[in-house]
Amino acid sequence: MGLEGEIWFAKILPPLFNFFSYSVVFTTPYILGKLGNNRSFIQEVENDWLMYFERNLGQAGIENIEDSYKELMKYGLSKNYWNEYIFLSYRNHTDNMTLLEAFPDILSSMPHAK
Repeated sequence: MGLEGEIWFAKILPPLFNFFSYSVVFTTPYILGKLGNNRSFIQEVENDWLMYFERNLGQAGIENIEDSYKELMKYGLSKNYWNEYIFLSYRNHTDNMTLLEAFPDILSSMPHAK
């Protein structure tokens, strides 16, 4: 179900054949966060991700902001961009979620990229 303030990175499937009025998360969600000063996992990182988009949306070479966002989120900035991000930013997991700690464009923020 998630908690207020969490940001999820997940594949969302549209409603099936228009029989349902809701979408479904296809895989276990990735909960995005960062490491705090006391080495605790901080899940409320909305402003950090907004800054990430501000830094990177222009790199897609698409002027329309919505189309640029879709392109970045679907394809990333390189062939394995999002796969590498998940691998390098893995922090922990449970049976119903995976914690990712980092931002794709800040290599030093990724626990497994150091």
